[in-house]
Amino acid sequence: MRDGATPRFSTDTSGVVRNFLFWFGLVLWILCFLPPFRMWAQQYQYVQATQYAGFAFLIPALLIAGAPWRWLGLASGVAPQIDDDGQMLAQVPLRRMDEYAMVRVRHERNTRSSWLLGLFLAVNIFWRVAPVVDFVVHHNWVVVFESLSLVLTGGFFWTELIESPPLSPRTTRPYRVVMSIVAMWVIWVLAYIDAMSRSTFYTAFHHVAGHGISASADQQIAAALQWFLSAIVFVPVIYWNLLHWIQSEENPTDELNRMIRRQRWIGP
Repeated sequence: MRDGATPRFSTDTSGVVRNFLFWFGLVLWILCFLPPFRMWAQQYQYVQATQYAGFAFLIPALLIAGAPWRWLGLASGVAPQIDDDGQMLAQVPLRRMDEYAMVRVRHERNTRSSWLLGLFLAVNIFWRVAPVVDFVVHHNWVVVFESLSLVLTGGFFWTELIESPPLSPRTTRPYRVVMSIVAMWVIWVLAYIDAMSRSTFYTAFHHVAGHGISASADQQIAAALQWFLSAIVFVPVIYWNLLHWIQSEENPTDELNRMIRRQRWIGP
């Protein structure tokens, strides 16, 4: 690449993919509030569990992976080119998300990511507690607050797991693997507690024997959906980071040089 160039963060192909992921996540978010899905969520536990899974991790992951910052006017869409000595070869106009990305790089600490993980888990546990779920089912307007809290919290958490140019995760790849496993495991445990309950865990869903789906089947399907949806979201992140971590271990000098160049760029 010639000196002075200001390459874009992604190629045309990856840009199209990111746009698709963002719009797909946005459409899913809207569909969660529209009938008949909204009415089904008040009648069937597995539909309500699917709605929760969308708010909690599926939609935030899609939105963050979509990286809409550039067309929202929050990012410049170009990356500064750094030479081997860590000097910026060409100045680029910085916008809010670009400046925020630089601040994040200056504070690459696992502690901040751990706090976000803790917040993510706390919010998810709160919205899966039986009295809270029953209240949401009986007062459907609360879904708006559930959605906003889960999507926002999940969005901040996912910026620590995946690239969302110009934002990059602040932690090492092994730490991202651990955070992903912990988040997925807690979601699985919450679903397992419900599935293994001998009585109906959430009393807001009424089932009549011989009519429609049984309470037991509703519980089992709800748990299976939460396990499946969380797996298709978190497992790729886990394997992707493991794969790249193993590859980087083969040549640690390149990683060290990259860290030195970035530190020279952002300054002390």
